[in-house]
Formats: sequence, C-alpha cells, structure tokens
Amino acid sequence: MADSHTSKPAAGRARARGRARGPQLAAKPRRPEEITQQQTQQPAPRPVASSSSAPTECRGRAAQRGAASTAALAQQMSAMSVGAGSGGGEDGNAKASAGRGANRGRAEKYEDPVVIPSAGDSKRGSHGTVVKLAANYFSVDKLPQTSHYQYHVEFNPTIESIRMRKGMLYGRKDLFPRGYQFDGMALWASTKLQQVMTEVIVKRKTDDENIRIQIKFIKEVSPRDPVMLQILSIQQRKNFTYLDFKEIDRQYYDIAQTTRLDQQRMEFIPGFTTAIRQHETNVLMNVELKFKFMRQETVLQLFKEQHKKNPRDFRANSEKLLLGAIVMTTYNNKTYRIDEIKWDMTVKDKFDQKRGNQITYIDYMKQHYNLSVEDPGQPLLMSKPKVKDLKRGDVTIRYLVPEFCVMTGLDDEKRADFNAMRELANHTRVPPDGRVAKLTHFMKRINTDPRVIEDMKNWCFKFSDNLVSINGRNLGCENIIMTADPSSNGFGYNIKEADWSREIRGARLLEPVGLQHWVLIHTGRDQAIANDFVSTFERVCRPMGMLFPRPTIGICQDDRTGTFSQVLKNTVSPSTQLVVVIVPNNKKDRYDAIKKFCVVDMGIPSQVIVTRSLSKKQTIMSVATKIAIQVNCKLGGQVWRVKNPFDNCMVVGIDSYHDSAQRNRSVCATVCSMNQFLTKYYSQVSFQTAKQEMSDAFVAQVTAALKNYKNLNKKLPSPIFFYRDGVGDGQLPQVREWEINQINRAIEALGDPTYQPKLSFIVVNKRINTRFFQSGTRGWENPLSGTVIDTVVTRPERYDFFLVSQSVRQGTVGPTQYNVIYDRSNLIPDRMQRFTYKLTHLYYNWQGTIRVPAPCQYAHKLAFLVGQSLHSTPNPRLADTLFYL
Repeated sequence: MADSHTSKPAAGRARARGRARGPQLAAKPRRPEEITQQQTQQPAPRPVASSSSAPTECRGRAAQRGAASTAALAQQMSAMSVGAGSGGGEDGNAKASAGRGANRGRAEKYEDPVVIPSAGDSKRGSHGTVVKLAANYFSVDKLPQTSHYQYHVEFNPTIESIRMRKGMLYGRKDLFPRGYQFDGMALWASTKLQQVMTEVIVKRKTDDENIRIQIKFIKEVSPRDPVMLQILSIQQRKNFTYLDFKEIDRQYYDIAQTTRLDQQRMEFIPGFTTAIRQHETNVLMNVELKFKFMRQETVLQLFKEQHKKNPRDFRANSEKLLLGAIVMTTYNNKTYRIDEIKWDMTVKDKFDQKRGNQITYIDYMKQHYNLSVEDPGQPLLMSKPKVKDLKRGDVTIRYLVPEFCVMTGLDDEKRADFNAMRELANHTRVPPDGRVAKLTHFMKRINTDPRVIEDMKNWCFKFSDNLVSINGRNLGCENIIMTADPSSNGFGYNIKEADWSREIRGARLLEPVGLQHWVLIHTGRDQAIANDFVSTFERVCRPMGMLFPRPTIGICQDDRTGTFSQVLKNTVSPSTQLVVVIVPNNKKDRYDAIKKFCVVDMGIPSQVIVTRSLSKKQTIMSVATKIAIQVNCKLGGQVWRVKNPFDNCMVVGIDSYHDSAQRNRSVCATVCSMNQFLTKYYSQVSFQTAKQEMSDAFVAQVTAALKNYKNLNKKLPSPIFFYRDGVGDGQLPQVREWEINQINRAIEALGDPTYQPKLSFIVVNKRINTRFFQSGTRGWENPLSGTVIDTVVTRPERYDFFLVSQSVRQGTVGPTQYNVIYDRSNLIPDRMQRFTYKLTHLYYNWQGTIRVPAPCQYAHKLAFLVGQSLHSTPNPRLADTLFYL
C-alpha cells in the first residue's frame, strides 16, 4: 500500500463491489440455487428517464445536427445498443427488449439528446496528420431486401418463466419454417402467418395442462427498422452457441481453449464480447477479446485455508474475502454474487422440491449432477436477487455448495504478486497483430458456419469479413515547459514512447518547494536503508531546486501497526511539514493508520515507502527522483506545464470510488484547477450512499472552488470544463439532469447575476471495448499517442470522440471515449480535442501522457485514498495540495 512512485497509473480502475441488492427475504429452503419467494404485489417499475426532461441547454445551440435525415437517424438509433455479451461504456450491451413496450418492471429506453458543438454544426475536427486506422468493428451488410414480420405472443394461462415460454413456442416451430426470434413476448420471423391472430394449443410438460398460445400480427419490419438491431443481437447469441461457446455471466467463452496456470493456481478462459448498434452511417458490430479468470481452489478449500491460518477469526476472515465476491459453479458455469455465508445451514439440510418431496443438498447434487459432496459439514452460500431481478419479478434466493464453487477474478493478494501478474499478462495482453488475427479468425468462424449463414440469410444480413477502416488524425506531441517564463517553448519528446523522464532528469522544477522540518520514521533494522535514502534524496533534490535539511528520526522497535502509530504521535509536531515512513511491507492496516493520522488528524503531507523499493542500489536514484517529484507536489509545488490556450479557465475532474469500510457508500472527489498553468488544484470529497444522486455537498464543493479561485486570481473563471469519470451509459440521464443542474446552482450561490461562465461537461469513459490499429512496417501496431478519431465508430446523436493519449509497452493500447453532453464553450471540435489531449500531459505521478485528463486521475487518486484508507474527510489544510499522490 505504499504511495506509488514508480508505475504508470492503471488504465482502468477498480469499481465499487457493492451493487444494489434486493431487500432481505426470509426463505424456507426449497432447492439449491433456486429458492423462490412469492411477492404479494408486482415490483414498481423503474422511473422513466426521458430526453424531454433533460435541461434544454444540453442540446447546444440547435435542436438538430446537420441535415434532417441525420437527426432522424440519431433519434431512431440513440437508444439502441444490443449485444451478445455485456460490456462497459459505449460498447456495453443493453438487454434485448421483450417487445411490447415496457415489460413488467422494465425501464423505458433513455434516448440521448442530440448534442452539437456550440461553435458549429460539425463535430469533426481537421487538425493533425491524417493516419489510416482499422477498428475492431465489422459492418453488418444488408442482403437484397425481403420482408420480416413482428408478432406479439400471449400465453393463457399466463406463464411467468421466459424459458418455459420459449420452450413451449419451440414445440410449434413448424409455424415458422425459416426460423424466428422470440424474446418471451415479441416474435420476429420472415414467415407471414395467414391470419392476423393465430392460436395454437401446447401441453405443459410439468402438469399436462393445455396452454393456449395466441400469436398476433403487429407489423411488417423493414431491414432499416431499429428493431432489426434487436433481432441481430438475439441471432448473434445463437451464433455463439453454434460455435460451442459457453455463456458465463452474460459473456461468451470458448471453454475448449481454457488455459491452466498451475503455478498461480489459476486458469483463464478466452472469449469475445459483441455489441451491435447504429454508428455514424452504418450498423456495426463491435467485437473484443475477453478473458474470464478463475481460481483453481474451491470455496471449500478457501474455508479450510482460512481456518488453518487463524481458527479463532476463521469466520470473520472468510466473510471478508467472500461477501460481495463473484463465484462460479463448476457444474453449470453460472456466476453468482455472495451476499451471506449461512453458517447455520449445511449441505445435510433438507429442502422442498417443486413436487413437494424433501431432499438434502447432498442427495440433490448427486442426483442432478452426479457430484459427491466431500464435506457434509460445510455451510451454504447465499446469493440474493439483484434489484433488476426483482423488477422483472424474479425473487429467487439461491443457495450454493462451497465445494462446487470457484472464485472468479483476481484478489488484492494476487494483484500485488508481481510474478503472477506478469504471467497473466503474457497470456492476456495481446499485441495489435495478434489481436487482429484473433478477431478476424473469430469472424471467419462466424461467416463460414453453415447454420450461421442460413440464419443470417433469413434475416437478410451478413457480417463483413474485414475490420472497418477509419481516417484518424495525430495531433503530435505537446512541448513540456519547466519554467514560468511565458516566452519559453520548452522541449518535445519521443511521441512513440510518450515519455519525457529522461528529458527532465536533473532539471529544475517549475516551482520547487523546500522544507524546514520533516520527519522520517522507520524500523531499527531498516536503519542502513533509511540512511542511504536520505543521502540519495538530498542528492536528487538539489538540482531540482528543493532544499531539505536533515530529518527528525523516529525509530520503531518492531513493525506492528500500533508501534508505528505511537512513534508518529511522539515524533510529529505541529511544525512538521512532511512525514516520510519507510515500512517493511504492504500491510494495509498499517498504511491506513499512517494515512489517517497524517491526512485526517494532523493535516500533514506524508509519503509511505516500502523497503523493497529502496533496497536495490542500481535503482535507488531513479526511485528517489520519483519520490522527490511526488513530495514536491504534496507540498504544493509544480513540476512542469504545457501551454494553456485560455487565459482564465478552470478544469474540474470528478470521480467516485466505493468506500471499502461501509457497504453501499461511495466517495465522490472533485479536483479543480486554480491557476493559469492548470498545475495547482483545490481538492474536496463528499460521501453518498448507493442509488443516491450527487449530494448537495457537490453544490458546496463547486461554490467553494469558485470562491477559492477568485481569492487567488481576483476574478471568477470562464470557461469551465468539467471532466466526469466513473459514469456508465446507464447513468448518463442522472448526470445530465442532476449534476449539471447542481453546477448551475453552485454558480447561482455566488450571488452574482452577471457571472455567466461558459460551461462544458464531458463524460470520460475508458471502460470501453473499442480498439484501434495502425498499419506499420511490421504489421498492425498501436496508434501513436495523440491519435483522435471522431468519425465512423462515433455515435450520430452524440458530440463524441475517441483519443489515444498514452503509449503502452505491452498489449493493445486502449483509447478513451469523450462524450460532450453539455457545451457552451464556443469551441470548435479541434480545440476541444486538443485541449483534452493537453490535459493528459499534466499528471505528475508519471513522466508521460496518461489515459485520461490529469484532473480526472487526481480525482480518482483522492477518491481511492479516502475510500480505501481514510473513510473520512481529509483535513482542509491539505485541500490546496496534491497530498494523495
């Protein structure tokens, strides 16, 4: 848990584990995995979020972008995003509609308001060098047009189970000899029934009751109808099954290609996720590689391991590891979230089966799966229905046998294991050439399978064999400036590496900060390492312009958390300006205690360093240099800058992170720039519960930041750019309708009616499945840093663009998608894109460009520190420093 100082910020970020769950349901056990409770009334439908309720300003200066046909296309397609797996961001896959408007408890579609740049009708830029790219999208080509028909299907008496409805209709597939798609209510086929209302009788197998199925003709569907995306989505899921892919947690994986990593006691399964939607001019299918990680040991083995380590705290430690975790059953590859360990239940307990007889879990597993239970005393794992399950009437509580469950994903211990992560990366960080090969091979399998060909022919569509081609633009590199002299042009860097660590080595910082009094804490056995660090630290700080005296030393007799806490209290005084602590390992509770004392109680910047990072003589100079830069930032200094095209602007980064100490509570961090160079920030946090919109504290934060800016600069800022990270497509309505309103309230709270700043609100999305490839001398390569894409794969109803801002040494680079949902800046797209790219150069924990604008990364670091370690508001004395680096 030491403060990072040697690694690039992660491309992704951890997500809150606590998802919204259903209410506690008392349940009498009936059968494993499916213990159903009947609700007395239907769950209330989710509130509808419609574009009409969004602030009108979201639409920019005009109600349409370009020609009427484009706007009509955007309106038709904006809500359509359907896929065969689940993904995040713009490639996330909405579940196929059940057809007849809104099904029970189903939210209505949210449509993006059409947003255009406030400076004109086009969202495309022109600056930069044109580069030829390919993207991991395949066009969905229309075959010669034929007719398709939509029907509505009803069952009498009502059948609640969608699976049973599908099975009954399948018994009369003779009605549709050319095939059909059925989602439980709506049916689509290329066969037209003779009657408007067709009625058939099917016998229900469970009780031999006759079920009347009524199939009503609704309309003829043209190949351009948006509902065809829905049909194609259902068909693509069927295509996966034709290729023997297995659905696991709404993704599809090739079980036959499972790779075991026995040394790491892990295995992973390769797969693909797909999403079909309308893009700028064509319907495209996004295809991306996915990997499912699983541990080889079962949950029962995990129980035994925890009991062996600490019998007294066995239950508490097991719950800490399991609650909120995702497990997969070994007998049917289904995944479940663990909500409770039922210590008072065992596999010897009996439950009622559907036909009324009782059976133990042991016998049930033997009869249904031919699995023998090894430990009859093991407890059961309980998984409650999620909110979305309850909304569609599924109140099933599932009980799982630990012996037949394996943990999925990577835990903190595995993530901290360098050798394990390197081995995983060797298999899963696929370079561009290999990625393109895997994607095209997958599409070849799809397009040559006779069953796929026949089904797709019935729907008059086929998938292209080739990746889509795109013209991108490279913006070039920004000059890095390390002086306040306005005439300085600074220096460039190698754009292929997007790194300037060599160029700044030994250079004076933009604003170095010195110290009068600092404290160094370490254990007695680390005395020699501490002495080497101090001398090296002084040596690297001097040319940077940072002058440090010798520190006050506090020595710990052992490495216990309590010992470090006591030495800190005895050594640190109100005059201390910096605390540096050298720790023997990454023990989390000790790190948390140090940070709470320094950040919350004392309001003093602190730096925690693991002994291991200082133990190598050949790297200590490099490590000390990075620590010096970090310390300078924590003390309020500046390292470098880029040219800012605006005289009086503010940039705000917003991000959130779950609070690991309180389930269903999250931390929202806002980081606001305070100077012309965009290098000094005012940082604040607030707490909110799950399902709660941004709290009123956000208004106070923005108001406080504006007042602080005015105190420092003698005027209020304009324009103001808000970069909002941590938002999925499903949250865009709340962001658009709530957070922008909160910002306007904050401006009104200043009490100056003449202050009307130019605002832009940009949603930053890096959890996407889009990838770009550039043709090079050795085949497909990663696009260079500064490559922007604003056509072909962007969305017709959005003002959006993709930016590849960082460089990676392994695997395929991940672009970031920027969705401008509110724009009053009067900037043409070129300036918005270039300004965003500039901001990726200003993150001081990495001497290079990063994946998101620096204020977003700072907000993430702050939210992470508070959510993981502090669990309370930092001391306001630190608000104007980057104390969380």
